[in-house]
Amino acid sequence: MGKQKQHRTGGWQQRIIPLITAFQAANINKNAVVVAYYALLSVFPLLIFLGNLLPFLNIQVNDVLPYIQALFPASIYRTLAPQIVRYLRSGNGGLLSIGAVITLWSASRGIVNLRDSINQAYGVKTPQNALLARLLSLVLTLVFAVIILVLILIFGFGQDVLNYVVPRLDLPPTLLRVFAQLKLPVTSATLLVILLLLFYFLPDVRLHLRCILPGTILTAVGWLALAQFFALYVRYFMRSISSYGAIGTFIVLMFWLVFVAQIMLLGAFINRLTEEHFYGKIQPIRGKLRDWWERWQNWRQRVKA
Repeated sequence: MGKQKQHRTGGWQQRIIPLITAFQAANINKNAVVVAYYALLSVFPLLIFLGNLLPFLNIQVNDVLPYIQALFPASIYRTLAPQIVRYLRSGNGGLLSIGAVITLWSASRGIVNLRDSINQAYGVKTPQNALLARLLSLVLTLVFAVIILVLILIFGFGQDVLNYVVPRLDLPPTLLRVFAQLKLPVTSATLLVILLLLFYFLPDVRLHLRCILPGTILTAVGWLALAQFFALYVRYFMRSISSYGAIGTFIVLMFWLVFVAQIMLLGAFINRLTEEHFYGKIQPIRGKLRDWWERWQNWRQRVKA
């Protein structure tokens, strides 16, 4: 009986100790601060790039603000809203201008740093190819901007289409109200898609789609919940800092970004545990595109054989 109890205790320790070691090696808290710093540097260049896209697509700034507002805590958004509007209105439609490309390139730096931190959460080293890593981050940043703009186009022009169609086809007027109320759910779904792309394409490991869903859902829910309840944290723990006007707001914004980064890196770590549970040891790769190409070549060779 004593040996059986000792065996159970030893088995429990064998499972929990490697988990604690891997979590410590992921260095989530330290990396979250670095990710938050580069995210803060990337926000405004990305807004400038979006500002160049809006006139090009004939989209009004006011159509963009509700989606941005859903992602930020109310206390932060109220202070940042005038600056966000100013940056979005600074564009002149020069989508392909050198300035827009430079701002997008600057915004992609945050994705590069996030990739390094997620790789550490998976326990792998980032391949030393800075140019390809930056190009991948640039493409992902552009994809995210396009997703957001498509969302805005659907809800911006979709409302006008429904206003025209509903009375002429004798459709229920409640359809207009339901469509207007879908902005928050659709914003949540868009955030989920963006996080799914990040968690799949950024890590330099071979992943399966079902293994990145837990961390993606956790991060999306945590992000939106943090945006709603962050005011309580500011009220009870950062009251003195938040009273310093704009400077206090940026300090609070930095804390919020750190919390968001911690949630994302924790989501990546959970994805790692899920991958290891279902498929065993994590398999490092030298990049998603190269891995796809090598697997495609191997598949062709097996078909020919």
